[in-house]
Amino acid sequence: MDEVGALVAVSRSHRGDSIGIAAGPLRRRPRRSRGGRARPPTGQRPLARSKLAPVPASETADPRRFMARAIELSLRNVEAGGGPFAALVVKDGRVVGEGRNRVTATDDPTAHAEIVAIREACRVLATFQLDGCDVYTTCEPCPMCLGAIYWARPERVYFGNTAADAAAVGFDDSEIYEQLRLPHGERKIPMIPLMREEAQRAFTAWRDKEDKVRY
Repeated sequence: MDEVGALVAVSRSHRGDSIGIAAGPLRRRPRRSRGGRARPPTGQRPLARSKLAPVPASETADPRRFMARAIELSLRNVEAGGGPFAALVVKDGRVVGEGRNRVTATDDPTAHAEIVAIREACRVLATFQLDGCDVYTTCEPCPMCLGAIYWARPERVYFGNTAADAAAVGFDDSEIYEQLRLPHGERKIPMIPLMREEAQRAFTAWRDKEDKVRY
């Protein structure tokens, strides 16, 4: 394997039904201005295009088809200046939600790839529960995304990189787990109880509401 590392991407045939996985170098391409003229390359590597050995279109149940798509999206997101994360939600062999990490693009710290994909899938399916769906994410979910996944209740989650892999490139969420084990007042961001008795009124109203939609 060369020094740039392996590239995992997606390749579609002329019918759009063949997806494959292959390794190849990331090569620098000239950037183009709006007028179409090439601009000098920046320090950021663009997404490489390689000829791939396809996963047969008949193997629709092969989860590599969808993980390869998620990995392609994560590479494109890095090329575009975003974080190295992407996710898909799949139902009955069809992608119903895609998400790239949009934290810096939208100034939204909750816009992780899994959250974006879940929101899109729920919008497409017109539901707040992802029954019968699978989530494909290029990295083991962080605590926030893991919570969202459990609330959305998909069937299963496929992940590429591990939490340790993410920590190695600057995305370490182990502190969050450590903070959760501490008493409220000892956390890095103090959690201060306030007006619990008054806040209980909403819970009482919810408990007593006969036509509530449970989630």
